[in-house]
Amino acid sequence: MDSLNAPALGVVTVSVWNADGWSNAVTFEFVHNDPPVVDVRAFTNVNVPLTWDLAGEDLSPAQLLVAINDNSTVLTGGFSILSNAVVVSISQLDELGFGSYTRLVPPSIPNGSHFYSQLVVFDAVTGNVSAVSSIKNTQVGPFGG
Repeated sequence: MDSLNAPALGVVTVSVWNADGWSNAVTFEFVHNDPPVVDVRAFTNVNVPLTWDLAGEDLSPAQLLVAINDNSTVLTGGFSILSNAVVVSISQLDELGFGSYTRLVPPSIPNGSHFYSQLVVFDAVTGNVSAVSSIKNTQVGPFGG
């Protein structure tokens, strides 16, 4: 999500160096992710760390929701949100709109289970839901690695 390592949101000038010298300068505009994004592995094992990378509006309050084996949703404030999820992280996204959360997958989770993950972002002033990510699926199993 941060392949260009944005120093800040807004317009920046970028040049690239290779054996032939510097490239022509180009401008990029770094903006927050809209809609928000949650990035998590599609497959995992128990007893290993699982990391969720989060992206949304800069400096916004956010919650990471995770539901096990149930991807049903409920319409809330015009947004489809996981209905049987647990809030596993409450945070504020950083000045670039990024965050992350890591947790060890408990050994009690049966192989073949699915984690359904969603990022919910809130308006910092009203506290209302302002945006939600799509739902990501992670399957737990004995996977090689």
